[in-house]
Amino acid sequence: MPDPVERASFFPGALHLPPYHGGAPALIMESRLVPPGGGDTITEEGVPGELQIRGPAVFEGYWRAPDRTEEAFTDDGFFKTGDLFQIEQGGRFYRFVGRCKDLIIRGGVNISPEEIDQLLGGHPNLAEACVFALPDPVMGERIGVAAVPRPGSEATLDAVTAYLREQDLAVFKLPERLFVFDSLPRNVTNKVMRSEVRDMALAMIEEGA
Repeated sequence: MPDPVERASFFPGALHLPPYHGGAPALIMESRLVPPGGGDTITEEGVPGELQIRGPAVFEGYWRAPDRTEEAFTDDGFFKTGDLFQIEQGGRFYRFVGRCKDLIIRGGVNISPEEIDQLLGGHPNLAEACVFALPDPVMGERIGVAAVPRPGSEATLDAVTAYLREQDLAVFKLPERLFVFDSLPRNVTNKVMRSEVRDMALAMIEEGA
């Protein structure tokens, strides 16, 4: 992909390779997006699903680990990557939106926290922000956000949701509870540890914060 933005943002919807003996490019990698909980292949744009791939470049299984191999592959031979993508530009590309394990399922609707994280990265009053799932007896899960205010600034839920509305984020993806942090826990690669943030927020709820 000659365009640097496309190259950094997208994954090709299909991989074709010209044969060594010449001729038209042949499909060497099949791919599809499937709801993380199972279901029919996703065909519409903007719906997150797990990327599954099949082809000669995919490994056959884990060494001496049949149970792990069975868990990693579908019955028809697709490898389950664990990565969430959504269809873009009429199926020409997939766009990465997160990991299946981080998915928020609110009222049966799949929501990628990474999408909201990226939008909040531009909030003028926030130094850091991380979105995560909160358990809820009615909706299954609701959306929480941990925010680190910039020095001299204040973080409020109303300000956060108003900003996200300005970015045209769908209403059902708006955070419903905000937790103010001094800093967010990160691993050795400087990536925010979403599960630890969630645990810290749940502890704050138990303490009545």
